This record gives sequence, structure tokens and C-alpha cells, in this order.
Amino acid sequence: MKTGKLVCPACGHTQGIDPKYAGQQFACPGCGKAATVQVEESLSAPPPSPAGAGSAASGSGAAGSAGAEQAKAAAQAMAAGAKTAISGLYTAGKGNPLFVAVIIDGLLDRMRGLLKAERFLTQARVISRLGHYIALLVAMGCIPFAIVLAVRMQSWQLALAGPLLAIIVLFLQYVAGKFLDLAGNMGEGTEICFSSKAFFDVSAASCLMIVFLGLVLLAIGIFSPEARMLMSMAQGGRGGAGLEAWIGMSVMALFLYFSCYLYLHPEQLLNAKVNPRTTGGENFMSLLAVGARAMLTLVPFIFGLGCLASGGMTLYHGVGSLFSEYAQSSFQNLSSSMGAFLLVLLSPLFLYIFVLAFYFFLDLALAVFRIARNTEK
Repeated sequence: MKTGKLVCPACGHTQGIDPKYAGQQFACPGCGKAATVQVEESLSAPPPSPAGAGSAASGSGAAGSAGAEQAKAAAQAMAAGAKTAISGLYTAGKGNPLFVAVIIDGLLDRMRGLLKAERFLTQARVISRLGHYIALLVAMGCIPFAIVLAVRMQSWQLALAGPLLAIIVLFLQYVAGKFLDLAGNMGEGTEICFSSKAFFDVSAASCLMIVFLGLVLLAIGIFSPEARMLMSMAQGGRGGAGLEAWIGMSVMALFLYFSCYLYLHPEQLLNAKVNPRTTGGENFMSLLAVGARAMLTLVPFIFGLGCLASGGMTLYHGVGSLFSEYAQSSFQNLSSSMGAFLLVLLSPLFLYIFVLAFYFFLDLALAVFRIARNTEK
């Protein structure tokens, strides 16, 4: 028969609990820290048969009563385990006002096991590669879209703009690829020190909470006609603008999801270490350095997701221009989405220059702090 015990490694508190919770963690009633449920196997011999029972009827009756007793004992043990678990949670909540923090820390530990740093690097390569494929599709679509619009608007200058735009897109794709590599190499810079991991834990929990709430709102919007109508009214009644809003929300949710990796694994992805001797000024400067380094680390996702969103809208408006009755409106939509797509292609260059200038002043400030600390020693 299996029996469960809640064993706390911190204070040594032990109490019985239902064995079905084996391997799970609960708050210790004694100290409030995480304790794991352990299961032990105990051997129990069946009660001896009474002497002189030779009839088959009496034997079956004894077996039936023994089975009933075992079922009753199992039900009592299950009820006792559930009561113990509930009382343990109540005691932990009553004795530890931060029991929610214990639960969130446990969830973050589980998420660290699921969202591994190696998976982040793999996803960065895949998403940046998807962005490059979208750039090729947009470059190939520039020529037919421009020709169709030129015929419909009777402007041959648009037909000449198609090949020119294709060349510009391919060149900017080349520039983006080069600066994506530079951003990846630059992310492995100077070590950043913090006095504790509280900032990373809170940031990871905040990102996860925002992603969860965003997915809930997105699901409500998809399955609720009223929410879709409100979104369309907020965008001035334009269906295309409503689609852009939903795409933007989805991209933001994905961006925050990928940001969770950075805060769950700051040592591997941000080169951020914990040093209790870090001063307050160094903590502040390190906080700024983490923001810049996180931006560099997320450049492949900014590029890839931006290309998927803006490039997808460009292809959508380009295909729509083939069938739309209003050529002028189709040209305006296609021009705005193409402009956003070209800016996305330039984002690795802009972010690299911005972070490079930011690092220059940040390294100067950190050097001043370190010189002052070494002087005091």
C-alpha cells in the first residue's frame, strides 16, 4: 500500500498526504517554503482465515469482507490526504503572507525547464530566416503588383518603380543580414552584475502575465462578434485597419513571449551575473545595460516578426490590388505597407547604431564606478 508524505528539506517538517500528489510541491505549513511529496511502499498481509472454514461460501464471504475493508481504508486514506493538503495550504497561507510569491517562484522554475536557452537560439534562427523568405517574396511581388497598378491607373512610371523597388528590397535584405550577425556578436560583451535576481524574476513574471492576458483578449476578440465590431469602430470602420490591429497584437504577444527567455536565463542570454557586492549606482547602470543588450538579443525576432507582419500586409494589399475596384485606394494601402516593410528591413542597422552609441556612454559610466570601488579598496 502506498503512503504519501510531505517532507520539507528546510525545516524537516513531515506530514501525511495523499500519494496521488507524488512529486508535486506544496508550501510547508511550518516555514512556508516549497516541500516535495514523497511516496513510500508498505507491505500489508491479508488477515488470516478463521480455522475450520471449509465451505466455499464462507471463503467467498471472507474475501468479500476483506475487499470491502480495503476499499473503505483506501477511501479514508484519500479523504485524509485531501484534508491534510487543504489544511497545509491554509496553514501556509495563514502563516506566510507571501505564499503567492512561493507559487510564482515555483511556476518560474517550471518555465525555466520548459523555455530553455538553446530553444531560444534555435527559434531566433528560424524566425530571422522566415523574415528573409518574406523579403524575397515581397521583392518578387513588386514587379507584377506595379505593372497591374500602372495599367489600372494609366501611369507607366509605376511600372518602372516595380523593378527599382525589388532591387532596393534585396539590397536592404543584404544589409539586414550583415547587421543581424553583428548584433549577435556584440551581445557577447562585458559582464553585467546585479545584486540579486529579483529584477529578472519580476520581469519574467510580468511578461508571462501580459502574454496570458493578451491571449485571453485575443480569443475573446476572435470568438466574440461584439468585440470585432468594437475593434472595427475604433479603427474607423475599416476592416483592413482592424486586421492590422489584430496582427499587431499577435506580434506583440509573441515578442513578449520571446522576451521571457531573456529574463528566465539572464546568465546564458544576457551575460548578467549576480554579485551581492554590486553598489546601487552599478545596479542602475546595469539595468540600463540589460535593456540595451536585450534589444540586441531580440533583433532577430524584431526583424523576423516585423517582416512577417509588414511583409504579410504588403503581399495582402498587393494581391488585393489585383481584384479591387478602387485602384487609388489599393495604391495607397500598398504604399503604406511597403514603407513599413522597408523600415523593418532597416531595423537591424538602426538598432545596432543606437545600441553602439548607448554602450559607449554606458561603458564610461561603469568604468567610473569600478575605478571608485577599486580606489576605496
